[in-house]
Amino acid sequence: MRRLLFRIARSKIAEYFIGVAFAYCTPLMPLNAVHQTATLIVFPHPKPFWQQHFLIVPKQRIASIARITDAIAEYLVSDCIATAKLVAEEQGLLNASLLVNGGVYQDVPQLHFHLFSGADMQGSAWEFGLATNVNRQERYSAYESATAFAHPQPRRQYHFVIWGERYSDMLQLASNIVLALELSGYALVVDLDTSDCLQLISGTSV
Repeated sequence: MRRLLFRIARSKIAEYFIGVAFAYCTPLMPLNAVHQTATLIVFPHPKPFWQQHFLIVPKQRIASIARITDAIAEYLVSDCIATAKLVAEEQGLLNASLLVNGGVYQDVPQLHFHLFSGADMQGSAWEFGLATNVNRQERYSAYESATAFAHPQPRRQYHFVIWGERYSDMLQLASNIVLALELSGYALVVDLDTSDCLQLISGTSV
């Protein structure tokens, strides 16, 4: 049943109801939740890509990360990261990461975050760990409290590290870069061991 619902969620008709379903009907959905807050629900991914793979979904209708307003960005992202850290500890996830897709990389029309650990199902290790050795003297772009730098060891055609005092500023800067570079698809990644920066990735492997 969960796999069937997942296929429906990825269909074109899902945009008409999936946000409402998560906002009002989570108690009726066969999600096998492992954790819930007032604003989020966490459950195993029905078709995991990594060895340990969970979905964190807001209990409100938000189509994508690009639709998050400044008014909700701070508490929603903060709540999501705090929840991800708690679930990672409860589930025994080591070196866990949090990822959200945007643009054509997102295949379900409801904002959702991937919490995962371990190699992917093909046995390849996750390649976007801690962002170290970033030259903070050579910034790429900035917005309010947030600053973006080119990753010193890029793994994709476009690979940036974004630091900032507020998540809302970091998300807006990421959005500005996506628009400036006309990226059709992208992902934002947080390493839960630090959670002090975002990595913006897009394009082919390098």
